[in-house]
Amino acid sequence: MAHDLGTRMLPAFKTPTGIPYSRVNLRHGVPKGETVETCTAGGGTLILEFGMLSRLTGDDRFEKAAYKAFFALWNKRSDIGLVGNTVNILTGAWLHPEISSIGAGIDSFYEYALKWYILSGETRIFLLIIDGVTKLCAGEVEFLDVFQEAYAAVMRYSRAPDGFWVHNLFSIYYMRD
Repeated sequence: MAHDLGTRMLPAFKTPTGIPYSRVNLRHGVPKGETVETCTAGGGTLILEFGMLSRLTGDDRFEKAAYKAFFALWNKRSDIGLVGNTVNILTGAWLHPEISSIGAGIDSFYEYALKWYILSGETRIFLLIIDGVTKLCAGEVEFLDVFQEAYAAVMRYSRAPDGFWVHNLFSIYYMRD
C-alpha cells in the first residue's frame, strides 16, 4: 500500500527542477492549473518519508526524487548561504518577497536535513546547479554539512545584532510607551 501511494505521488516531481508540485491527485496526477509556487519546506522535506520508502521497498525512485528536490533548493541558496521562503518549481527562482527565515515555510527544510543525516548517516552523490546547468557531482556533501552550513548562515545573518529579528525586537521593546 505504501509503495502504491508513493508511486501515485511521483508525478508531482516531474518538473524541470525536480522540486515537486504542492498537490497531486492520487487518481489523476497533478491537477491542471496547479500552482507552480511552493515553500522551501514543502518542496524539500520529503526525504525522510521517500528515503525510507525506497529503503523498505527496494525501489530507489522515491529517494532519488526527494534528493533531487532537496538539492535543487539547497543549490539555489544565496551567496550568503540562505535559502528563500517561496520558490517557482519550474524555474527554481526565489519568489517575491525574497526573504529567508527560520520560521514557517523554511524551518522544516533545515530540520529534515539534520533528521535525514541522523537516520541515514550517509554521504551522497549530489546535484549541483550553476546558471541553470545541472551537473552530477561526487562529493562529501552530507545532510549534516547542509544543516551546519545553514545554521551558521542563519546565526550570522539573521540573528546578528543588525539582523532581522534582533533589530525588530529591539525596536518593538524600546518603542513601547
